[in-house]
Amino acid sequence: MPEEKTMSADITTKDRLNTLSKTLLQVHKSLLDFQKGVMEALGGKALTAYDTWQLSVAHPDFEWLRLLSSMIIRLDDATDNKDLSHESTHAQFSAELNAIFNDPAQHEDFKQRLEIALANSPELCLQVADLKRRIAQ
Repeated sequence: MPEEKTMSADITTKDRLNTLSKTLLQVHKSLLDFQKGVMEALGGKALTAYDTWQLSVAHPDFEWLRLLSSMIIRLDDATDNKDLSHESTHAQFSAELNAIFNDPAQHEDFKQRLEIALANSPELCLQVADLKRRIAQ
């Protein structure tokens, strides 16, 4: 019986990791769309998906989003790894996301750009609130 509780708790933690990953992915997509809109306004032309991908990888104005991009990749790898302790992995990612979204002493450029994006998107406000709630769990 104790093994079932441990297995059940581990599944719950893995589910929390998956949910955290999906929520972060939604926020990242909205922020990417926001930055794409900024670039389109500055350049005066619509960007294709390929243009956006190229800019997201190499353009300095997308640098602030690469922090989340790399975290999404690491989170996906962690949820696929059967050898990791999901509880400690969840705690690690939650701490990192907390630093990114809540710690005023860290990631200042990200937070400044995030505030601008939040001011322009009520949907993003809800997504970030949901992410912050999941970070705190």
